[in-house]
Amino acid sequence: MESLLSVLSNYQTNGRGHLVFHIIVIDDGSTDGSSKWISENYPDIIILKGDGNLWWSGAMNEGTRYAINTLKSDFVLLWNDDIVASDDYFLNLEKLIDKDDLRSKIVGSKIFFHNDQSRLISTGGIFNKFTGKMDMDRRLLKDTENYKETDWLAGMGTLIPASVFQIQNIWWDNEKFPQYYGDADFCLECKKQGIKILLSPKLIIYNKTEYTGLTHGKTLKEFYLSLTSLRSNYNFVNTFSFYSRHGTPFAYFGLVKRYLYYFLVFLLKR
Repeated sequence: MESLLSVLSNYQTNGRGHLVFHIIVIDDGSTDGSSKWISENYPDIIILKGDGNLWWSGAMNEGTRYAINTLKSDFVLLWNDDIVASDDYFLNLEKLIDKDDLRSKIVGSKIFFHNDQSRLISTGGIFNKFTGKMDMDRRLLKDTENYKETDWLAGMGTLIPASVFQIQNIWWDNEKFPQYYGDADFCLECKKQGIKILLSPKLIIYNKTEYTGLTHGKTLKEFYLSLTSLRSNYNFVNTFSFYSRHGTPFAYFGLVKRYLYYFLVFLLKR
């Protein structure tokens, strides 16, 4: 929280003042007193509460509805509690919004590891509906200036115009993709409606990946959980649903290859 407020403070001091930000925190059933602490220390922050069943996609839907319907926001900027932005993040965001017509475009950020800020996590993602290949879009690894159109963006540091929800009526699918694949599914659905998915190398954030969900694990029980838990990026049901929605029948070969690789990695870790 402090890191976000610090970067926003830098914008308020050095920016043109064209942007007004409201921070919405989704507290989905926490029991550690987070909401009380935020309210006492940052009373201007808006807190929306869930019952513990929103997960990521449901939380994004709740926060976005409030931002658009109540605050009348023109854009929604997705944020995670485990990311830190570069000091000039919002200064660069203001320049992009002032310069370009982003009303029919979704713009994402270049994401690095927080503990090794020279290593990239994401420059946008590609999904080949024929081969089933899903990977980082590597065209922007060295480009520091230009937009690149991509297939999907990570669910952090992503700017979405209100028109996506108001006109195209596209939302996150919290039933099929409550946690993982929600971001990629959302972007691919937007692309089908003619909305451009762009990555800007000028928007830089750092992700604290030590707070990410389940990994392969080293025991058979942990490996099984990685295939079945909603907290895992390797959840087979979610992955199969994603390939079924966005791939051709040939993409299932890529799906099989992917899980054979997961299993091989698990065996090597034991």
